[in-house]
Amino acid sequence: RSPSVAQGGWRWGGRGGVTSLAVEKPHFSAWRPILQTGFDLAYSPLLELPVGKGRLLLCTLDLHDHARQDPAAERLVHAVVATLASSPGTFAAERPARTLVDAVWQQRLVQAGIEAEAGLSQLADDSVVVIGRELEPTEQASITAHVMAGGRALVLPDAPIPADWGFERNPVEHIEVGLAPPHLPALRGLDIADLRIRATHPGVVIAGNGAVDAAGQYAERALGAGKIAVIGFDPWQFDTEAHPYLRFTAWRQARAFAQVCANHGIRPVHDQRVFTPLSAKAHQSLAGEWRAYATALQQSTRQEIADPGLSAAAQTLIAGSSKLESENVTLPAEWESFGGAWSNADGEAVFERTVTIPSDWRGQDLLLSLGVLDDFDRVYIDGVELGHTDSSTPRWWTLLRQYVIPADRIRQQDVRLTVRIFDHAGGGGFMARDAADMFVVPVVLDRERRAALAQPGPYHPDYIDDFATGDYPYRYYNW
Repeated sequence: RSPSVAQGGWRWGGRGGVTSLAVEKPHFSAWRPILQTGFDLAYSPLLELPVGKGRLLLCTLDLHDHARQDPAAERLVHAVVATLASSPGTFAAERPARTLVDAVWQQRLVQAGIEAEAGLSQLADDSVVVIGRELEPTEQASITAHVMAGGRALVLPDAPIPADWGFERNPVEHIEVGLAPPHLPALRGLDIADLRIRATHPGVVIAGNGAVDAAGQYAERALGAGKIAVIGFDPWQFDTEAHPYLRFTAWRQARAFAQVCANHGIRPVHDQRVFTPLSAKAHQSLAGEWRAYATALQQSTRQEIADPGLSAAAQTLIAGSSKLESENVTLPAEWESFGGAWSNADGEAVFERTVTIPSDWRGQDLLLSLGVLDDFDRVYIDGVELGHTDSSTPRWWTLLRQYVIPADRIRQQDVRLTVRIFDHAGGGGFMARDAADMFVVPVVLDRERRAALAQPGPYHPDYIDDFATGDYPYRYYNW
């Protein structure tokens, strides 16, 4: 061993950590990071959001347990509180917006969370006119007069720019951002990590008589008492299906696009959801205490074992006639964590609990969600099979186990829920990432919640949630 290499092993734990949960900077949002961290500086433990004439601060720094012990944490707590108490922030005042866009840009603005009336009728003095198509001569004249009087015009990527506004677009083989952060107020909240194109890709840079920033991805000029700005940030230019590696670039371009709009006073509607969270009160949690039975476990040999089918002990448990002793365990959890016979064990186990169905749920189909189970499962209600997952199920190792309980299966208030799991190798049990994956809820309420979740949100919808091939950033820890 080289004496220059540390001899100690890895230390696990959060002691000394700065933040346990840094948030990925939202893509289509006015949230502005104060600190940045994580892979590609795509995460932040301290963000601020303009709200009316004030601001909201989201802090995930590990200050609560550290402030009395760590002078740096204590100073940071005082600094955060003092800043909120004394400073309104540097956000642009919110402005009404009007759009002159084609159908393609209309759809894109919906994804970006920008809602505005179309046309120029009854234009408020401080309005921002968002331009996403070629202008008629009368429209150009009206917008120019509006800007001269103190309004603003925002030209979207690819939209034709009137010649007398003093800007032009020039194609380039690749946009080199460099290391200098942007300096214009319209780009506050952006850094080089948000601006960099992560692969050689053709682009367009803006040139003109006014101020140009972000390596030609943004330009603006004063006109009378108002301002004209041209945006070059275009997350929709990348063919991410053909070239998935460009998704990270598209996400950063989306953030830059939304941040510029917010800095001109156009705030995405996605941010309003902070104050109207989706209700989870309708869900009845299934996390917590269960009865566990080690019906046919064996010490792991690190070789996969075949499922021989239900053991006699499991069959009597499912029928409700077993006298086997149970252990009380807390789920979700990998069963190896229970210790004793469960340690390093593969094979069969049965888990059981009583579920009390609210009276107003009677007569409705219910959705049963158990999270990810490892490896294979059969689920029973009052001894009758509800559904199962086996090796023929695609991607069973990451599949959320969700089964529908037909209304006619609920014959009494208390039902007996039994889950038989067979682990053919490795860890076994209830592998839900958090307790929120384990619940029962009326199907109709779950559909309403899913419909709300399906609405465009502040993040791109093409995130791949798979550790082996997906976007989980800590796959890149060796970088």
